[in-house]
Amino acid sequence: MLGNINKAETAAALVVVALGVFVIAVGQSYPMGTLARMGPGYFPVLLGGALMLIGIGLIFEVLRSQPVKLSFPLRPFVALMGGIVAFAVLAERAGLVPAIWALVFLSVMGEKPARFKNAFGISVVMSLIGVFVFIKGLGIPLSMFWW
Repeated sequence: MLGNINKAETAAALVVVALGVFVIAVGQSYPMGTLARMGPGYFPVLLGGALMLIGIGLIFEVLRSQPVKLSFPLRPFVALMGGIVAFAVLAERAGLVPAIWALVFLSVMGEKPARFKNAFGISVVMSLIGVFVFIKGLGIPLSMFWW
């Protein structure tokens, strides 16, 4: 059983545990407070403990599962990263609506086949939500379009 351990998943689980330990260590340098009056260290320690428990659970899950060969599909990764970068570049320069459209249409390029009809519908809905929630509702100083 120990010879068939998926090393990549085990390493990922150990990283989650290590992150939890790190967050707890940093969180303990702040005052904890009480449950009724939480200090600045209370939530990080609680979050670090949750991360440790999740990581330990992942380790047990990896030990019980069969190893799976992991692959890294490059096309979806590049499409999603391109969409995020396009949104970041266009949001202030071209406006929120063009930035959302670029994000959605570049991200859909990661699918095989790309479904542009779905992307059109998603772009319309996300643009409306973005304008009404962020620009109108929260008053974030972004323009809808560059003009």
